Amino acid sequence: MKNLFDQWKISLLTLSKDEVKADVCVIPVWKQQGKLDDWTAVVDKEHQGIISNWIGSSFVKNDREKAFFFPNIGSSKVKDFLVFCLGDPEQSKPEEVRNAFARASKMITQRGYKKAAVVHAGDQLDFSLAIEGFLLGSYRFAKYKDDEKAGQSLDTFSFYVPASTKKTVATALDKISATTRAIFLARDLVNEPGNVIYPASFAKIAKEVCKDRKLTCKVLDLADLKKEKMNLHIAVGQASAHEPKLVHIHYKPAQKAKKKVALVGKGVTFDTGGLSLKPPTAMVSMKSDMSGAASVLGTMMAISDLNLPIEVHGILGLAENAVAGNATRPDDVVRSRSGITVEIENTDAEGRLVLADALSYADDLKVDYIIDVATLTGACVIALGDEIFAVYSQDDALAQSIGASAAEVGDNAWRMPLHESYKAQLKSDFADMRNVGGREGGSITAALFLSEFVKKAKWAHLDIAGPARAKREFDLTAKGGSGIPTRTFIRFLENLQ
Repeated sequence: MKNLFDQWKISLLTLSKDEVKADVCVIPVWKQQGKLDDWTAVVDKEHQGIISNWIGSSFVKNDREKAFFFPNIGSSKVKDFLVFCLGDPEQSKPEEVRNAFARASKMITQRGYKKAAVVHAGDQLDFSLAIEGFLLGSYRFAKYKDDEKAGQSLDTFSFYVPASTKKTVATALDKISATTRAIFLARDLVNEPGNVIYPASFAKIAKEVCKDRKLTCKVLDLADLKKEKMNLHIAVGQASAHEPKLVHIHYKPAQKAKKKVALVGKGVTFDTGGLSLKPPTAMVSMKSDMSGAASVLGTMMAISDLNLPIEVHGILGLAENAVAGNATRPDDVVRSRSGITVEIENTDAEGRLVLADALSYADDLKVDYIIDVATLTGACVIALGDEIFAVYSQDDALAQSIGASAAEVGDNAWRMPLHESYKAQLKSDFADMRNVGGREGGSITAALFLSEFVKKAKWAHLDIAGPARAKREFDLTAKGGSGIPTRTFIRFLENLQ
């Protein structure tokens, strides 16, 4: 499946050797920067010191987010310049650099430029962060917009670096490209409407992603799910015109893998709530209830492109939670794949049912770690807001590794407690468990429910209900699908080597 990233032309060029050509050239500078680099100094001189005077002004000293455009009247083949300040190099954090370049890309996109150049800002800048932020900030989803402005977008990116750093930056660019492509895939899937993305179409896209990569893809249809006794999964999707499916993607490196991991993603392609019907306002945006599966698919694509030495299984539990005469009823009792019987008190707590069978399936793959990811509970959004995802695990080292990986890439993760006494809320009078507890601690009881279906591997659960879909525009993310936690997954797997 081609996405926006595949339509771009990206070049890494040598500053001073290769002539800078672009509609707009981005020049980042540091707060109170002394000597400008040679190339920027020439531009500054040809424009009567406009850059150096701005750096020394109180305007930039007090607000690092300020920036300005000016037209080129010098010798370079650039139409316009954009200068912006990165702040104090001694206090700058990686996420601030990413965000600054993402803002720059958005400013450029808003003006309708097609070709952009970005020049290195000296040795104090980790240029890989600049490239990553600039590319992520350039994302848009305008597939269904016909107006001319919506179609305008950057499509050519030229990054200019000193010859001494080009080899290092080139290596980083390969990794950034694989990661960005994966994030854009996840975002696109989340942003597509439910009449486009449903279990069969999602599975078809997964097969397309795996084709020509070192990935195998097995799709389990309804008959296969019945053979696997994945009755909870079937119960969620049985009222839909689109049959539920499970996709099993496998990546096995050429060399013997030291660790084996299973990533399990919730893929409810649209969630009406079932017979426990959501109110209309709550049903809007429920096309994004497959964000977990989208991030897993993106991650599997990236690890293949990066040739990571880790064996990884990607499990996508796909279903549409619809309403019909054959829909699962509140109080129905269903036997799970693992043999645990579940009283379904609330059909709108469906994600954990899909995950329960998928986790049982993953646990039989003899992996070291299982991490599931889901837009699982509104309670998590109440607890952590819309920028932070929750991490649940009984294994301290695993939870810490996920949290550290998130911090390294700029995602926001917070470990939550698996308070065992809350498990009493899941007791049922008629089955082994019920699928919901009380109102209090709803995100915790959902995680405790899932923990019952993993008995062998070390396990973690990520509740991404808050940040999976950006309700407003952020520096790195347009409104809509965020792709979280794809970058966290990729970094976690890299660190696991």
